[in-house]
Amino acid sequence: MDVMEVMKDYTCPICMEVAPKCLVLKTCAHKFCDTCQKNIKKSCPVCRQEFTKTDLKKQDDSKKMKNEFIKCLCGTEYNLYEFKDHHEECDAINKVNEESKSNLLDKRKMKETVNRSTFGCPCCKLTNLDRKALVEHILKKHKKNKAVCPICACQPWGNAQQITHLKTHMEVRHQFDYDTYTAYDMDDEETLRKVLEESLKDQ
Repeated sequence: MDVMEVMKDYTCPICMEVAPKCLVLKTCAHKFCDTCQKNIKKSCPVCRQEFTKTDLKKQDDSKKMKNEFIKCLCGTEYNLYEFKDHHEECDAINKVNEESKSNLLDKRKMKETVNRSTFGCPCCKLTNLDRKALVEHILKKHKKNKAVCPICACQPWGNAQQITHLKTHMEVRHQFDYDTYTAYDMDDEETLRKVLEESLKDQ
């Protein structure tokens, strides 16, 4: 069983954190952690389907995760609720990450370029792909690859050394364009002020 494929059902597609307790949109069944849900307004960031406050449903998957077991590369069996703790300490997982360093991106170059419109494939020499084209390419040509995601790496919060299972990552994280929700020219203080202003308008 592919661990990342299983975890996709319990992972918030915005922050990529495992969220046993989440909120589900009844209109499309997409799940979000409570923190990220508070920043979503009117439409789902994954499929763009519109929703209202009555479409939000609280859901606790903790019990389900504790009763579903998977086997790690190291041979250890553990329940999904222990996923994060195990992966942080697992020597086998750390070894895979070390072996994947050849796919690392140079964070300094990403900062100098700051091109968030087109991307190069981290697994081959294909370049000039927009977000949708890159996702389609990864899902078609590199389903089993692990590498640094070029979309995340060029974001202000991105980590150019974080290796991920590309297929699952693309399916969960990149079904929407960040520029729809992110103001790159605003600092944290300006962003907070803008959010507060918008929240007051909704009241």
